[in-house]
Amino acid sequence: MVCIGAHCSDPKKGRVYLWDLDSFYHVTDYDIEGIISSFSGSCISFSADSTRFATRSDIQSVQLRDAESEKDITIATLKGCKYVVFSPNGNYLASYSTDFDVTIFDQHSGKIMSRLSGHTACILNISFSPDGTRLASVSADQTVRVWAVPSWQPLGTIFPGYTGDVQYAILSTDWKRFVCASLPCRHLSLYDLQTGDSGDSILGRKIKPRSYITANSPTGPYVARGDNLLSEGKGGIQLWDLATKKAPMIKGSDLNIIGLVFSPDGKLIAAASADSYVRLWKTSSQTSKGEPIHVPILSEGEVDALFFSPDSNLLGICASGNAQVWDINTGKLIWQHSGAIFAFDPTSKEVVGVDETNVYMSKLDSKPRPLGPRKRSRYIDAAFSLEELLVAVVHESGIEVWLINESWKLQFEIPIPRGSYRRLSFSPDGEYLAYGQLCWKFDVNNEPYLRYSEDAPPESFSNGGPESHSSLTYKDGWIHSAFPPGPLVPIPSQLRDDACWSAYGNSVILWNDFGEPISIDCTPLLQRFKRT
Repeated sequence: MVCIGAHCSDPKKGRVYLWDLDSFYHVTDYDIEGIISSFSGSCISFSADSTRFATRSDIQSVQLRDAESEKDITIATLKGCKYVVFSPNGNYLASYSTDFDVTIFDQHSGKIMSRLSGHTACILNISFSPDGTRLASVSADQTVRVWAVPSWQPLGTIFPGYTGDVQYAILSTDWKRFVCASLPCRHLSLYDLQTGDSGDSILGRKIKPRSYITANSPTGPYVARGDNLLSEGKGGIQLWDLATKKAPMIKGSDLNIIGLVFSPDGKLIAAASADSYVRLWKTSSQTSKGEPIHVPILSEGEVDALFFSPDSNLLGICASGNAQVWDINTGKLIWQHSGAIFAFDPTSKEVVGVDETNVYMSKLDSKPRPLGPRKRSRYIDAAFSLEELLVAVVHESGIEVWLINESWKLQFEIPIPRGSYRRLSFSPDGEYLAYGQLCWKFDVNNEPYLRYSEDAPPESFSNGGPESHSSLTYKDGWIHSAFPPGPLVPIPSQLRDDACWSAYGNSVILWNDFGEPISIDCTPLLQRFKRT
């Protein structure tokens, strides 16, 4: 059984969800006043026997609740509480707050048993040893303090004057070693508590600020990461096969990668690099395809967009305020215009984009034709219906849907939530438009309506192939579904990089702080949460 805290629409409240992980059964959920205002630290902790859990809130309280009856046991007042954790034997509840002290509660009565003082700066984490006989507290005062259980007497200070900002100490069973994260040098280290010596960084896994871009094959199961820290020895492309769990293949390790995309059939990867070239590789081998294509607009070392045409023969590139289309078979530039382009039409003969004044379409052998005036400062994406009757263009607060005929009519304007990118796609039959977990059914003569009530996706959205649209999206720490509608499962912050995610079919790909992909198959959840 697991309990997760999350925000709800009322900023003064939070919501607790309870699941049975064997059956994926959603047991219950309920609001708790002030449970969390951010995801820093732990807001919920389970007892070892899973019968009770504690929550910390921003209204100066630690709340103890029976996990089976869902009833409150007791509420203790603790100003500025940041973290709560049960001892392994379940008798004690430890927490720390903004006053530099660790507070120990009796988990049965909720009464304060002891306050552990000694740190001179804010506490960053606390952890019981697995046998429950010691408690370690890690502080920004650059010390780790150890306390005896249940006397709560200090056993000494470890690493006084340690120069790192230590966080998240985990103690070994024999109490001889611990692992901690150090943020200024951003690495995981293993320490010997008796000698005070630091071992090597664990597996050499240094936690770097995000310096990579990611892409996933639209047909699965490949995902790729492009690195752009060649000055620190990190460059090139790493390719994972999620089906076989094979170690990544390294391609172009001497390159700073600034753009990365798979072809629609998943057989090729196109990579733009800071040396102003675009290179192609076959996903099934280390073999490159053709000669590198020199693209002068990449000279500033940034790329705004990189994407293939549906037939995989053309490559659209946006950089330095210019949009270009290149023939990857000949390496020739065949079209260019100022501004940006977002999508090819299904025939790979036209593009849609924006310039300083207009939203436009253009055949690749002619000049752009304005669809209408540009209404927003930032446009994000576009998509064609396969029958070429409609084109949708996403801007920062809505979707413009244009009817493509002699009149070039703006048919609909649909408001959308601001603040996050989601994939835009028409169903192959052109009757549905999806933007992440939002879906609209279309009749060109009437206003579109949003599908909230259906549990099963339209058949045309689940027929497979490059045109299919995943009904999953990631936002605000949760995986969301369109069919059935609503949040599916939360993802712990340490397992995700919020800036990098993608979805195909019933799977979501997230990337952790080490730049490694995590594939989450949501099929059991989708089946379990469908309404009957």
